[in-house]
Amino acid sequence: MIPIFDYLIYPFLRKRGINFSPIKRIYTGFLVAGLAMVYASVLESYQNKLTPCRGGEYDKQPAACEIDGVHYSTPLNVWIVSGPYILVGMSEIFASITSLEYAFTKAPKRMKSVVMAFSQFQTALSSALNFALVAVNVET
Repeated sequence: MIPIFDYLIYPFLRKRGINFSPIKRIYTGFLVAGLAMVYASVLESYQNKLTPCRGGEYDKQPAACEIDGVHYSTPLNVWIVSGPYILVGMSEIFASITSLEYAFTKAPKRMKSVVMAFSQFQTALSSALNFALVAVNVET
């Protein structure tokens, strides 16, 4: 998706006279990430309504939906399910890549590696936090 942004979206915005500065791109990235979370929650709710394993003796999690030895899944197209992933990818392009670029260009020459190290350290901390919270992320 990065080439699409570099060769299509950003030049299109520049031609239209839209000043899409780094701070605005980061802000847009956060908005798109929020939209991805809303999309994912609505999709999960919709998926729970479609599953045949709802209520009664078959009240199971959608991922473990099995009735009489037959595994049932919700009839959703993969493109519908991939929506949150695409939006998160777009938000990473807008926010993460732009913040790295902004930090690198604004840092003093002798501090560039330190600034980039702090940026990567924040990414490592967020990944570690995500890994630590995997145990509490269960389907209901």
